[in-house]
Amino acid sequence: MRRRLHNPFFRHFVRAVLGLAVLALLFAPGGAVAEDTKAKPKPRNLREMGERLTALAIQIQKLIEVASKDPDEARIDLYRSYTPKQMKKTRGRVRAEDIVGYMLDPKKHFDVRQKAWKALQEGAQFRGDPELSKTEKQGTKSKRAHFCERMLTKQLLHEDRIARKMVGDLLTTLWFGRRSGIAEIDRYSPTDEKTWKPARRRWNTYLRKN
Repeated sequence: MRRRLHNPFFRHFVRAVLGLAVLALLFAPGGAVAEDTKAKPKPRNLREMGERLTALAIQIQKLIEVASKDPDEARIDLYRSYTPKQMKKTRGRVRAEDIVGYMLDPKKHFDVRQKAWKALQEGAQFRGDPELSKTEKQGTKSKRAHFCERMLTKQLLHEDRIARKMVGDLLTTLWFGRRSGIAEIDRYSPTDEKTWKPARRRWNTYLRKN
């Protein structure tokens, strides 16, 4: 190992790798190399050098993951972090209708769309989103019924099969938990076009009473 440390080519190679790693950290969003990294003395041996390279590689991988992350996924995460008190401040925050847009977008990765689906469920059931409230009224209907009729039921006919599936499941989850006991709604299938319009009509009829 000592022989390799004294090899000029090997030393230059290691310095080049470390230099690239440090540059990556320096130009990372909002960050510079940590102070403890600057203060560390030179590595004493190959093992210590390897440990530092491994630590830098982990940091670089995290930066790459952040850089490659869908920016709308961060907005979904933000929505999922709101408390019921924060949900009441509708101005300036991520709204449920934004989340619906992410869920329906066929260009987004399935995991992002699935996260949006879960966020809407949480917003309605755990985080107190007033737009998804069953008790607060908007006209003669609940705000949840108004939102579903305005944003979701028409998407039962969406051109994207995954969107149709997610919307059908979300509506059922928000109102019944599982099966509704209503024939047209329970027969809905994202792969059977004959079931789409009857389900939409039946949903709208149901929502007008809720």
